[in-house]
Amino acid sequence: MKKIAFILFVGFVFLACNNNKIEVPKKPDNLLSTTKMVNVLYDMAIVNAAKGTNKKMIQNKGLNPQEFIFNKHDIDSLQFADSNNYYTYFPDVYEDIYEQVRFRLENRKKGYKAILDREEKEMDSLSRLSRRKKDSLLLKRKPGDKADPFLVKKGTNDDLLKNKQKLKQ
Repeated sequence: MKKIAFILFVGFVFLACNNNKIEVPKKPDNLLSTTKMVNVLYDMAIVNAAKGTNKKMIQNKGLNPQEFIFNKHDIDSLQFADSNNYYTYFPDVYEDIYEQVRFRLENRKKGYKAILDREEKEMDSLSRLSRRKKDSLLLKRKPGDKADPFLVKKGTNDDLLKNKQKLKQ
């Protein structure tokens, strides 16, 4: 009895495995190239990130991000869905597509980070300059300095008038 149950069990497992063959879908007539698929998925990633941060602005302007991307690449949603479905049956190709998208996104992020770092350094140098550079009217100079006679010392209007009179003489 145990032998018969075991044979039936193995038979069912064998039949179950044969019925689950993965059928690769027929290649669509309007299949997107892998390069175009990378471009579409890259744009979708950018737009989805923007949608996450500026959702109200996008809604207020009545924009449809997916429609924008499809129009930009001159495709329709069915063509994208068919191509996406087809590529999912080829994991190596699909993984390569997403690897290229990830690579482009990381490069863009590095570019923006470099810009932010450069701007931050410029702001730091400007703040250092502003800390070093004092107001020229408040600089104290020795009475004998000939650089600018009006800036002899911080003082009253009488001192400035005296300096002007010295210059006229």
